[in-house]
Amino acid sequence: MNNELVIRNGEEEKFRKDQKKYADALKRLLKTEKELEKERARLDSRFEKLVSVCQPVLDEIFSLQVEIIRLLEASVDEEKSIGMQRDYFYKISELSANVLRSPHSLSHEVCVSLSESIENAQAKIEEISKTLKEEEKKKLNLSTEDQLAIVMEILEEAEMACAMHGIHVDFSDADLAMHPQDFEEWIRIKVKAAFKDKEAEEQGESRQYEEFFKKPEKEKVAATPELSALYKKLVKLIHPDREQDEKVRALKEEAMKKLTVAYEKRDLMELLRLESEWAKTSEAADFTADPKEIKNHIGLLLKKIKSLKIAKSSLIHDSKYFKLRYIGVTYYGVYDATPKEILKSLEEQRAAVNEMLRMLSNPKSRKRALKMM
Repeated sequence: MNNELVIRNGEEEKFRKDQKKYADALKRLLKTEKELEKERARLDSRFEKLVSVCQPVLDEIFSLQVEIIRLLEASVDEEKSIGMQRDYFYKISELSANVLRSPHSLSHEVCVSLSESIENAQAKIEEISKTLKEEEKKKLNLSTEDQLAIVMEILEEAEMACAMHGIHVDFSDADLAMHPQDFEEWIRIKVKAAFKDKEAEEQGESRQYEEFFKKPEKEKVAATPELSALYKKLVKLIHPDREQDEKVRALKEEAMKKLTVAYEKRDLMELLRLESEWAKTSEAADFTADPKEIKNHIGLLLKKIKSLKIAKSSLIHDSKYFKLRYIGVTYYGVYDATPKEILKSLEEQRAAVNEMLRMLSNPKSRKRALKMM
């Protein structure tokens, strides 16, 4: 492609600086496009290696965790303390939820059974918590002043915890005359609801972000006025209707098809290529002679470069690479970890889960294992 716009009417000296800017911007655009493609190839390669090398180890970890869940469910009745039983159900619910929201390859039947385990565990936790609360109430015989002091302490701790996590909770409707046990439960429900709202909001933003990347290019990139102006000028230049020469008409018809596709795709490079090609053959001597014309092209190139740089930096957040991000963050702490780094971390995790399963299988070490989970 010719890196300089066609200059007409003897104004070459006047446009020399702008032409150099245009040529430099064009080189930068080509370089940025190559960098974007290189980044895409890098992520694709990393994703393929992750699936082929890391996923089998990850699936083995999930299978071991399912074994732990089944072992806990089978062992819970052996515990005489209902407080310990509640701890068992907490672990069952937490571990089942972690497995389900991970990028696993477990069967549908296993997933259904894990969902049922969560529902059953949560019901048991609620039932046991009510029993324990009633027992604690009977043991406590607090004065009004002591009760208010405990309630205020609970409220202060809750406000500090929410502030640390960036969660806003309105406690203005708190009933300070409540029993500390009941007040703590009320606080727990309020905070849990606030966390749920924040999580839903973040998931909504994440879905919107991923939907953005799922949209076709022509839907997510609006035509700028400059791009539209360039397209209209090219239509006038290339349109075959008034062409008398049959050979040239055929060439223009083909070029017109390319022009339409390029505009629909917002393909600036193709539009500029068509302009460079057809401006040379045009008798419209002033087609690129206007100073605004070359400045317009430079502006288009700079905007395209900026959008490509944003696309490159945001590529990792494409929904296509969700598994790469999730596994990297969960098992290595960064979303762009290499498969080798993730694999090493997964192998350590597998060894830890195997050891946990061994400890839980032995009644003597089971309580210690529960505290370590």
